[in-house]
Amino acid sequence: MKPDTSRRDLFEVWAAGYDKSVSTGEEFPFNGYEQLLDTVCEQAQLSAGQLVLDLGTGTGNLVGRLLKSDCKIWGTDFSTAMLVKAGEKYPQVHFIVTDLLQGWSPKLPSRFDKIVSTYVFHEFDLNSKISLLQTLTGEHLQPDGWLVIGDISFPASEIREQASARWHNRWDQEEHYWAADEIMASCCEAGLGVLYTQVSSCAGVYKVRPQL
Repeated sequence: MKPDTSRRDLFEVWAAGYDKSVSTGEEFPFNGYEQLLDTVCEQAQLSAGQLVLDLGTGTGNLVGRLLKSDCKIWGTDFSTAMLVKAGEKYPQVHFIVTDLLQGWSPKLPSRFDKIVSTYVFHEFDLNSKISLLQTLTGEHLQPDGWLVIGDISFPASEIREQASARWHNRWDQEEHYWAADEIMASCCEAGLGVLYTQVSSCAGVYKVRPQL
């Protein structure tokens, strides 16, 4: 699959004002932003010395919280400009420019104790989401680890449709926002166990691992 250069260009430009955008997000799509990041860290259950990967790290807002657990952090993003901002904040972190849809970068360790991500997977359609979840948990996560994802999400497809009408002037038709009932059914079919927590009116956290 070829990288979407138009989306990448958008994030290259957005990097300069990203932190301001999320800090003032009282409505869709960033309602509950800070709480979501806190919930991801809580549910990842980090321990000192663990190897942790932050997918789509952006300007590093989640990384700042991860570092409090004294973990070894790696971060990836497809936007060089975003990672420049992250590197300025946290020079002790390993940051790699790579595109999730282009496969696993050889610059990364092969497996991590925990993998986390925020506000990234809504860029991918349902089939791509499931494929990535299977690959990440099956090939790049330690057997007792979790993949923890915080993103724009709704408890059910019907509620997502209602949200689309409510926030129609902000709804991006090119993005694929999560619905918990939809993703949990698909994960079950794909052999994945998943736990879900709704955090705000438009954000939630998924914990994913292969079914035992």
